[in-house]
Amino acid sequence: MRFFISLSLLFVLNYSALYGQQRTMDSLKGALMNSKEDTVRAFLLNKLATAYYFSNEYDSALRYVALTAELSQKLDYWKGTGNALGTKGNVLMNRGNYPGALKLFNQALQLYVKHSNKRGQGQMLTNIGNVYRMQGNYPEALQNYLGAMKIKDELGDKKGTADVNLNIGNVYLMENNFEEALKHYTLAKDFYLQGGNKKNLSRCYNNIGELYESIKNYPAALENHREALAIDSVLGNKKGVGSSYNNIGLVYADQGKFDLALPYYMKALAIKEKMGAKDAIENTCMNISEVYFEQKKYTACRKYLDRAMKLSIELNDKVGLQEGYLGLSRLDSAEGNYAASLRDYKLHVAYRDSVLNEENTKKIVQSQMQYEFDKKEAGEKAEQDKKDAIAQADKRRQAIILYAVAGCLLLVLGFAAFIYRSFLEKQRSNREISQQKAIIEEKQKEILDSIHYAKRIQTSLLPSEKYFSKHVDRTG
Repeated sequence: MRFFISLSLLFVLNYSALYGQQRTMDSLKGALMNSKEDTVRAFLLNKLATAYYFSNEYDSALRYVALTAELSQKLDYWKGTGNALGTKGNVLMNRGNYPGALKLFNQALQLYVKHSNKRGQGQMLTNIGNVYRMQGNYPEALQNYLGAMKIKDELGDKKGTADVNLNIGNVYLMENNFEEALKHYTLAKDFYLQGGNKKNLSRCYNNIGELYESIKNYPAALENHREALAIDSVLGNKKGVGSSYNNIGLVYADQGKFDLALPYYMKALAIKEKMGAKDAIENTCMNISEVYFEQKKYTACRKYLDRAMKLSIELNDKVGLQEGYLGLSRLDSAEGNYAASLRDYKLHVAYRDSVLNEENTKKIVQSQMQYEFDKKEAGEKAEQDKKDAIAQADKRRQAIILYAVAGCLLLVLGFAAFIYRSFLEKQRSNREISQQKAIIEEKQKEILDSIHYAKRIQTSLLPSEKYFSKHVDRTG
């Protein structure tokens, strides 16, 4: 496994990845210095903002987003405006500002619809789906993912389709439909492996690891999380590394190995604090509080649980609040504060029902997802059957043509052979006739010669007519 690459090699590869990112940024900055105030400059500004975003340097990303938006507005360059809205929305989403991100993504979507830009529409629908999924609003998440899938299929965007499959797998995972989740994760992973998309491949491994953890296949879960950690370490992807540390900690905690889980959680928290990723900090603090609770270190448990709850309230994260109130209820009960424990448990139930309402999630999500994908698969099957029928018809037509040509050739060859044979027969007959004619002429010549010879003899033996006349006269 790649996880067991030597630490020295990982350090070299990680440094190379970071150096490559820095070199890209330096190259973009150099191009900006020589650019005019036109759409090319707006494009370069957004590329630089995106590069900082992927490097998790969100403040720098926002600075260049602002410059992109300002120049695009001045030039009335709608593509630049859309790019700026999308990039800023991604930064806000990763910082846990879901309402702000949602507002920007919807603004960008309206702009792309106005200008009939399908690719932009597909990307914004995916982003909007991501925000709703992170808020636990699975029906809205699914609706936007399916809209994005339809557009990406129309465009023939295979990578985009793989990305949506990955997100749909996440929705199925939250619904505990592990079979369907693994199906969509595998579709995405196969494409990323073929295309060499390492960053998204690491996301796939992490998600598959979470799935295996859910069904308590811990060796498979650890293997996938470590695959993800190895890839993100090479890429210098701090966010991915933090996620992998957190996920490995979860696997150990699920097995009751809290002494092994806590160091991974702390590594994850340190990375996420540097990034300023509030949603990720919320999640890891919740995990740390659970470890301290199991170790009966209640003061430390409350410290991290309170921090997680504050972030859940700030982010309006219903799933986080559901888990947080359950944690508080358990902690209050362990400390003998039963009234507070009951109050917190009632709040936990209220948020749980809001998130996991049967009519709002399972029935809507499952039926809609099944309908849409059955429809998609039926369409794909019909298209494939049509292609197979056309291919089979072409094959039959080619076979008929081949047989016809072969038959014609055989007929031509047969006719040619017949003519050639007739020619030979005629030549042979002519030769025989010539030979017979020569024989007949020779025989005829011989007969004539014999007749002439006999006549000469006869003529020489018989007396001449004068002699005969004379002799008759004398006897008379």
